[in-house]
Formats: sequence, C-alpha cells, structure tokens
Amino acid sequence: MPNAYGYCRVSHEDSTESGLGIDAQRFAISQWWAYQRTQVPFQDAEWGTEGWYGEKDVGTANTSGLFIDQSVSAFKHRLVKRPAGGRLAAVLKPRDVVVFARLDRAFRNLADFALTTERWIKQGVNCVFINPSVDMTTAYGQAFAQIAAVFAQLESAIKSERLKEAQSRGRELGRRMGRHVSFGWKAAPNGEGMIPDEEERHEVRLIVELRDNHGLSFADIADELESLRAARENREPWPRAPLRGSENRRWDQNRVYKAYKARKRVPMPSSTVRLAFD
Repeated sequence: MPNAYGYCRVSHEDSTESGLGIDAQRFAISQWWAYQRTQVPFQDAEWGTEGWYGEKDVGTANTSGLFIDQSVSAFKHRLVKRPAGGRLAAVLKPRDVVVFARLDRAFRNLADFALTTERWIKQGVNCVFINPSVDMTTAYGQAFAQIAAVFAQLESAIKSERLKEAQSRGRELGRRMGRHVSFGWKAAPNGEGMIPDEEERHEVRLIVELRDNHGLSFADIADELESLRAARENREPWPRAPLRGSENRRWDQNRVYKAYKARKRVPMPSSTVRLAFD
C-alpha cells in the first residue's frame, strides 16, 4: 500500500523559532490530505508513519509523516542534500505521494526541481504542490511547474543580490553585518555606532604589503603581526595553534586570509606601508 508524506521548510532562524511558517504549511497539508485522500488517485494511500522533525521542536508540527527542514536554504541546497529532504527521498517507494504546501518550500533552484521531480516520476512517486495547484502527471502540469520554479529561483536570486549590496554598503559605513565587526572598525566608546580602528587598518595594509610585494604565506604574515604586537606590548609572542596560548592571538592564518580578501573595504595608502607600527 502506498504512503503519503508531507514536506515543510523554512529558510530563516526567526521563522524557525516562531514556528508560524512550519505550522501554516502543516495546516495546509493536513487540510488538503483530509479532502483528497478519498479522491482518485489517493484513495488507496495511507498517511505515512515515518518522519523527521528537524533539530528543534517547531510549532505543532509533530505529526508522523512530516519531514521538516528548519533554517535551510532551498536556493543553496538541493532537496536531497537537506537533512529532512534527504531522509524523505530515502523512504520513498513507487506509488508513494509527496505533498508540499508551496512549490518554493520545496525548490528554489530550477535544476534541483527538474532533476528531483524527473527522478520521482520515473520512480513512480506522485509529487503534489498545493500552491500552485498543478497536475504533475501531465506534460502541461510539469511545464507549468517548471515555470513556477523559474520564478522561485529568480526571487531568491534577487533577494541574494539585494542582501549582498546592503551588506557591502553597511561594511563600508562600518556597521556590524552579522556576528562580526568589519575589518578596520570597532565599537564606539559610548556604545553607539562604529568608529574607524586605525590600528587594525594599519595591520590590514601590512597584510596586503607582505602578501603582494613580499610573497609571504598567510601563516607567516600572522606570525609577523603577532611579533609586532608583542614588541609593542612588551611581551613574548603567542605561539601558533594548537599550542597553549594560541587562543590569545588576534591574528591567525584564517583571520589574515579573511582580512586580505576584505582589503578593498579598508582605505589603502598610495605609498608602500612600512613594516612596523607607527
């Protein structure tokens, strides 16, 4: 006997915490199934008992048969590579039914949509999208769903571009974007806003000079910066990881690499930087 399963997904942490996104999808799926289970071709299917609820308890989405991905991007991750999506794909067998409240909850990437649905169709799995409502068993239905997938991908791409532009502009102004402060900025003494960190800006300039004009590795540059800091603070340099004391370093190989990649956001002088602190 075939089984029916529901899939839910939210992409952001705030939606995960509130549970509203998951709960709305769960409700839509349950309402759809309550009506359609008596209709052809679903009348011989039973609601599945297997499911995966994610890493957190979300809303009231605790019914068997639901596979829930939380704080997972469909634009960046193929369905079968997501935690719940991969588990769902593994349990499906011929004549099973997969129900999605919205197409964009399942796919934000056209290639992922095409490959996954084609595989399921060949496998004999019935894929259902409540919104938009399309019949995936027909050629026209599949074509319409592909068009919807194109616009879902376009929407995600536009959002990504806007976010990158906003983050880039915010870093230029010294605003905290995410969990980390941009290189060359620090919190103002009064805690209101950010101010230039001239010391760190000088260090970033040193990183560029040592990398571009002297060919040093990022690890060696980190050692150079640590030696300069130690001399300035009248102490011994802290060692590299994993030796004890390495956690006290301001610069390690990874942070030097990130600073070098972010060098365009730090004002650079026209002349060569001296390999010492002012």
